[in-house]
Amino acid sequence: MKNSKGFTLVETTMTLFLITIVIAVSSGIIISVGNLFSKNTMVKNAQMVANTVYNLTEEKIKYATAFATGESPMGVSGSYIETLYYSSAGNVITISRPDIVTQNVLDDSTRNGCLYRIEIDDSTVASGYVKLTVSVYHNSIASSNLAYTKSGVVPLLNFSDPTSYQATASTNFRDLYLTYSFIE
Repeated sequence: MKNSKGFTLVETTMTLFLITIVIAVSSGIIISVGNLFSKNTMVKNAQMVANTVYNLTEEKIKYATAFATGESPMGVSGSYIETLYYSSAGNVITISRPDIVTQNVLDDSTRNGCLYRIEIDDSTVASGYVKLTVSVYHNSIASSNLAYTKSGVVPLLNFSDPTSYQATASTNFRDLYLTYSFIE
């Protein structure tokens, strides 16, 4: 009489082989979905940083009665003066005068590993506008890490005398001060 209880060695080996294949395929799919989610999150963070920096800068330049850009705060006269300081660490800090009030608008926790480069091309001020570009990079500023770019033309709605403005050439450095005045 033959004992038919249990599994043979061949059946057990084939079952383990099939389970291994199923696990390998499903783990590959899970890793691919995780990588896709991570990349989408990085792009969304880059868009958020670009939009924040762009919109803040655009609003200040658009309604300014005068402005200047440079690697240090520039002399701008007016009843109310503010400076946007774009630090090399990636923070955006607003400094308001005559009462010195400092506000960190974009800090490390908001940027989530994104760094940005801002370019304000003021060579067209005499025509009543400037070109503004914000490029956002993931982890380091290198062309291979470029995650998102936002650019546009900003009209100068309240600019006092655009024809007397002296262009400073394209500003494309990391420590950037944008000093402007406006009417309260």
